[in-house]
Amino acid sequence: MQSMGMMGFPQPVPFRACLRKLRRREWRCRLALWQDVLLQYMRAAAIRYHVPHIRSAWVNGDGLKNLLDAPDYLFRSDLRMAKATFVFILQQVAGDPIFVSPPGRVQHRPVHEQLFASLYVMGNAGKWAKVASRFRIGKGSVANYLRRCVHAICAVSPHFIQWPFTQPDRTAITTGFLQGTATRPAHLGFYGLCGVLDCTNVKLTHEPLANQALYYNGHKGMHSIKALAVVDHVGLARYLQVGFPGSVHDSRVFRNTALHTRVEELLGAGEYLLSDSGFALGRRVIPVFKGQMGWRHRTFNKCAASARNIVEHAFGVLKGRFPCLRACPVRIRPETEAADVARIVAVTTTCFVVYNICVQRNDNEAIPIWREDDDVPEDADYEYAPRGNACLQLRAQLVTSVLKAHHLE
Repeated sequence: MQSMGMMGFPQPVPFRACLRKLRRREWRCRLALWQDVLLQYMRAAAIRYHVPHIRSAWVNGDGLKNLLDAPDYLFRSDLRMAKATFVFILQQVAGDPIFVSPPGRVQHRPVHEQLFASLYVMGNAGKWAKVASRFRIGKGSVANYLRRCVHAICAVSPHFIQWPFTQPDRTAITTGFLQGTATRPAHLGFYGLCGVLDCTNVKLTHEPLANQALYYNGHKGMHSIKALAVVDHVGLARYLQVGFPGSVHDSRVFRNTALHTRVEELLGAGEYLLSDSGFALGRRVIPVFKGQMGWRHRTFNKCAASARNIVEHAFGVLKGRFPCLRACPVRIRPETEAADVARIVAVTTTCFVVYNICVQRNDNEAIPIWREDDDVPEDADYEYAPRGNACLQLRAQLVTSVLKAHHLE
């Protein structure tokens, strides 16, 4: 109790005594705050480790439960595909011997569980930890599931990525470009158009530890692996070539493919492929014009952009469905460079196969389209442009055909 001085006023307290009281109060407040934090942490730990919680409608303590009995909307929310499409893919790969356990080894999980986990990994940019946590599967098991399913899907890829070898198949494609479909416009004047050719980049999340300059794409500003594809009038990939480093020019990639070597026998008379200005003009490949152009060339480029949009849309849907293609987590190391590139090629091929299956079953409607930051094509590789006037005359005839079809000439 404070002592009273003269005239009844309280006697002043020394400054040091006040400072000690303030410090005591400060330390009491700090102690109370840390006690609250510790109490909250203990409560959270009790909830985390002692209260069971369900992460999905079909997950129990042992992993996936009654997967094939789940409703369709769960497949669409997790895999972005209908349940019927998943069952169709399962039927194609279920008989692969890679899913059979060796004698004396522990039996593998059912194929449908391995396939579901693998498609979920590819649809979540290869985040194995997220998949392992959600379905309560070890990370090593997720890697094994992905390896088996990728192998099985690549084994059936020739059945779903097919070149139109017969004349009726190519005629159906050329007619589809001219007349259009229920969801795509008609491309008037492009008689003989048998596909749209283009390249896309599979971006590498980590810088390669081997040959960094070889995998660096200066045009896009990233390390990548090239994927070249030919797409038909409905967006179906008819030809695929994956594996070239990101620094290789699109035109050079095409020249080193079997399609370029056999293009004369794979395409009939008057048939050709349309491409952007990054490809060199050839007898079977017609790129759009670039540089200073007159009104005829600008009009042709505008009409050709509608046809070329098919392949850009296909790549956008593909990367929207499989984010692992726009952020591939595989790191290329010097001692395992060939095996690492082979893994990227296999996963990319698997994504194209699943994409084609979804296109054939009309199951790409709800997929968000991924748009590249820079869609400007690379500079044309004029060093290997063909000599002579035959190719120039072919493109000039195509320009005239397109302008007449649009009543502009």
